[in-house]
Amino acid sequence: MIRSYFWKIVLGVIIGTGLALGISLIAPKKYEGFVQILIDQKQQTPGVAMSAAEKSTMDVTDFYRPRSLTTQVQQLTGFDVLKEAGEKVKTELNVPTNDQDELSPISTRENVFVDAELGSDIVTVRVRMSSAEKASTFAREMYLAYVRNNNINSLSFANQALGQIKEAMDGLKTQMDEIDKKLQETRVNSGITDPGTQLASDYGAMLRAKEARDTAAVELETLKGRLVQLEAEFPKLSRDIKSSEATMLNQNVLSLEANLAASRSERAGLVERYYEDHEQVKRLDATIKRLDVELKATKERLKTSETTSINPNYQSMQADIAQTKAAVTASERKLAEADVNYQASAEKLKAYPEVSKEFSDLARQAASLERLYSQYSEQYRALELSKRGRVTPTTLITNATALPDPVSPKPLQNSVIGGLVGLLIAGLICARREATRMPIRSLAQLNALSSITAYRTVPKLGVPFRGLNKAPHESYETMVLNCLRSESRPYRVAIFGIIRDSGASTAAMNYALSVQRRGLKSLIVMADPRSIVRRVSKQVPGAGQVGEVTDGVRVLNATEMNLVEAHGTHLDIAGAVKEHEADVTIFDLDFTLRSADYAILSQVIDEAILLVRADRVRSVDFATVQQALKDAGCKQVTVILSFASSDATTLDRIEVVEENKALPE
Repeated sequence: MIRSYFWKIVLGVIIGTGLALGISLIAPKKYEGFVQILIDQKQQTPGVAMSAAEKSTMDVTDFYRPRSLTTQVQQLTGFDVLKEAGEKVKTELNVPTNDQDELSPISTRENVFVDAELGSDIVTVRVRMSSAEKASTFAREMYLAYVRNNNINSLSFANQALGQIKEAMDGLKTQMDEIDKKLQETRVNSGITDPGTQLASDYGAMLRAKEARDTAAVELETLKGRLVQLEAEFPKLSRDIKSSEATMLNQNVLSLEANLAASRSERAGLVERYYEDHEQVKRLDATIKRLDVELKATKERLKTSETTSINPNYQSMQADIAQTKAAVTASERKLAEADVNYQASAEKLKAYPEVSKEFSDLARQAASLERLYSQYSEQYRALELSKRGRVTPTTLITNATALPDPVSPKPLQNSVIGGLVGLLIAGLICARREATRMPIRSLAQLNALSSITAYRTVPKLGVPFRGLNKAPHESYETMVLNCLRSESRPYRVAIFGIIRDSGASTAAMNYALSVQRRGLKSLIVMADPRSIVRRVSKQVPGAGQVGEVTDGVRVLNATEMNLVEAHGTHLDIAGAVKEHEADVTIFDLDFTLRSADYAILSQVIDEAILLVRADRVRSVDFATVQQALKDAGCKQVTVILSFASSDATTLDRIEVVEENKALPE
């Protein structure tokens, strides 16, 4: 796709670069002057919570605080500073009247740039003018005007702040006198000289009593829980436990063992005289088995006596229960006493008159006012000594200087940007055109669009016409397969493309030469006025006449005649064509976007060969032709992806271009 639009994209880049370069050459030149200033910034304390009185006088208390960096920049580019600097430059450089618009405040605001970072105290002022001298002079006068205006305004700010602080101090003094008077009246009326100390003492006693009560309550709950646990475990213990036990050998065991031994001895004697299945042996075996079972079921020793004693765990838990009950009783008494003490302390606090709260409020107000009054006094003395308002000291670091070379326009940079913009615009235009046209570019895409089952594809065409005396390229040889397989004679085939320069005439000529090499005669019906057959024929026939191209290949000039005749409802090949037909009739048709002969002729031919020019044919045009062939009921359709170029039909280009002979489907 990029190869198809390469020259369009290159043209866009050239146009963009040329426009940018042209604008850069005709645009007026600008020179830049600059000056660097150090602004002394005092570190600001972080914000703290303030009372209502402090908030109301915040602006007054901050009268001498240094201005912020943002404020300094705004003052530096103020209307008065720019106007004063412009007037100074006009006077110093004797600027003509017709050239003074550049120094007006409105123009200079657009040509003055201030670089200032919050983390730095250095401010760089850059001024762009039509000359280097004017730029440096304006930068210098701009700084001087800023300093003058700052100093003039500082004294005015200081006097105004002095008046505001004096007025605020008088108001604070009046409020402090009123609070002292209220405190004296409250002491007289209540009879309490130091309510703060008394209240703190009683409040501490109440807190201690409450803590003692809470501790006693926790202790009581713990003891009750332990008592419940002990009483639940106590019934599970046994009061008595076994202390000793006496046993003796069981006499029955001895008797059974003696009988068992005698029986086994007797059996051994019987076995020597009789067989195992003798009646006496069997009876004796039963006796031995019975004695053995009784011996195993009989206990070997028998208990003769045992003694018991009181369980010590039982006695210990019984004592713990008694002690825990006593502790619960004592804890209940302790809790009752602590609760009485707490209630007494709380009642004592409630007995205090409401005047205690009034004492506290008046004390806090008096402390706040005294703190503000002290701050105002210090600020007033400092301001009266310095006679300076909100001004920040500034120092000139770099004197006003101008660059000798203009900073704008920049031809190289603008050309690069213009080229990039042209590339972007050309790319967008090509992308839009690509999305609108949707051309067919590959064999796989063509196969995906083909919907008629009779369609088939042959290798791509990419070679020109070799000449009458040379064998056609293999890709043309494969086009005649359907003709050779068919028994129909004459075999009629139409070759046409969707757009101009699809290679249809070249394909028709090579088709005729291919069937000639196989012993078949052919007639080329030339309906395309631009056909290559005109240039390779030995004689160019007139309209409706027949000429010879080479042995076995003739051409009929049908550019001005009808190819099909109607016989009622039936269509057939025109008689003028039939009388000259040979073994194979090849119709070289004009492209489909100009002529609809293919749709009419497809009803009476054996095969239609459709050439699709790669990168040029739109998908919608291919779909239209495909549907027309389907509706016309064409017997056989062959679709060929053509890579023929506009010079592929010239006889001067007789060369072989090696191509892939087939592509995977």
